[in-house]
Order: sequence, then C-alpha cells, then structure tokens
Amino acid sequence: MTNRLAVSLTCLTLLSAQAALAAEPQAPAAKPGATPAAPAAKPGANTAAPAAPTAAPPAGAAQQGPPPGLPQPSPLLAQLKDFEGKWKCSGTRVPMPGVPAYPIETTWTGKKDLSGFWVSIRLEEKKTAKNQFPVVGDYALGFDPGSGQLLALWHDNFGGRSEQLSTGWQGDTFTWVGEYNMGGMKSGARGVFHRKSAKEMSHTGEANIGGQWVVMVEETCKR
Repeated sequence: MTNRLAVSLTCLTLLSAQAALAAEPQAPAAKPGATPAAPAAKPGANTAAPAAPTAAPPAGAAQQGPPPGLPQPSPLLAQLKDFEGKWKCSGTRVPMPGVPAYPIETTWTGKKDLSGFWVSIRLEEKKTAKNQFPVVGDYALGFDPGSGQLLALWHDNFGGRSEQLSTGWQGDTFTWVGEYNMGGMKSGARGVFHRKSAKEMSHTGEANIGGQWVVMVEETCKR
C-alpha cells in the first residue's frame, strides 16, 4: 500500500509540473539563420577563463633516492674494495701436532652484496693428495656501527665460525683480529694482509695459543 501511494504521488507531481510548463508564455522562435546574441556580461564580472587545475603526479611515480631515515653504507666500506674480484692464492699450512706442513691452493671470489652494506666472499681450498680435507667457507665483510670498525663474519665446512674487527688499511697492511670457534672450543684469530700492488698481496693466518700468536697459514694471492 505504501509503495502504491508513493507511485501515485510521484505521477501527480510530474503531471503538475508539465501543466505549469505548458501554461508559461513561449518565447518567439528565432528567425532562420539568425545567431542568438550572447548575453551581456554584468558590470565588474571577471570574464577571464578559469585557470586549468594543476596536474597531479602520475599514480605510482617512483620516489627519487632512498626514503629519509634509512641507514646508508659506511664510507669505510670503500676499504674493502681490495677483497673484491677473483683471487688465487698458493702457500703452506704450517705443521701441527701429528700433521706435517703441506701446500695449499686457495681461490676466493668477493663481490658487493645487499645494497652495498656487505662484501660477500666464497673461499675454497683445492683438494689435493696432500690436502684431503680442504677448507670451504664464506665471509661477510661489513661495518660494525657499535665499534666504528670494519667487521668480518666467517663460517666454514667444519662447523667453525669467527668474528673479527679491523680499523682498515694502515699503509699497505690490513689486520683482522677476533675469535674463531669450532667444536665448543675457541681461540684468538688474526689475519694480516700485506698489499704489494693492486693485483697482489700476501696473507698470514694466525691463532693465539697459550697467549702467543702462532702462524698457521702463509700464502701469496694474485688476481
């Protein structure tokens, strides 16, 4: 019932409006070919066309540069450039109790990684008749904001790991110092690099045994 009444009222309203329009006097029709004159502008009216709205930037437009507040790689990381690229090393692992000295051949490949915050290095010793258990491991070289020094994180195929720090190149000498952990035991670890040229450097790996630094590895590396 309510819907029917609403429809009836709507129809009545439309009919009344049509009747009112029919009763209004009609303007005389324009002569054929005559152009109607434009209405005169009111005094003081601004006749200038409205300015076009400023175009909005396209949706999804890329922001230039990193968002503010994001951390940036430390300038000290530039000192790790000498560890990038492919290096081939040859040298000797010194004798240990029950193990005589034997020659080693090592290859490492380093590259910038993770937005420039790290240099990733894969190190592999070559398996030979005298080196039946070659070392294979990964380095992640970066920067430690807490100490303000360069950082080296290592893990290898013997379950070992190490963390070392460095102040960077001092002349042509670069020294990493920290600890090596394996099998529940740990010892001091130190790696010293001497730069001979842009494509050659020597490396000495040392362990702290009984408070004394003992050379474990000596090798020359070239790229």
